[in-house]
Amino acid sequence: MKQGAVLAKKLHCGSCHAADFRGREQMPRLAAQREEYLVAAMNAYRNYTRKGGDTLMAAALYGTTDADIKALAHYLAKQKP
Repeated sequence: MKQGAVLAKKLHCGSCHAADFRGREQMPRLAAQREEYLVAAMNAYRNYTRKGGDTLMAAALYGTTDADIKALAHYLAKQKP
């Protein structure tokens, strides 16, 4: 949880997805999403394999490791929407 919280702050996830990760307008909710879904989505963005991928998300996740993504997904999945 601690590593995920640090990564969420470092990667500025709250800038687009709202400080509590509830999402807004076209930005999806991250809080309380399924952890497996978040891992898959973030891997696809990072690896440029997501159809209709968002370049901002690819840039935000550039350089993250698989362990980083797992920690971030775990943290976000445990947040209350």
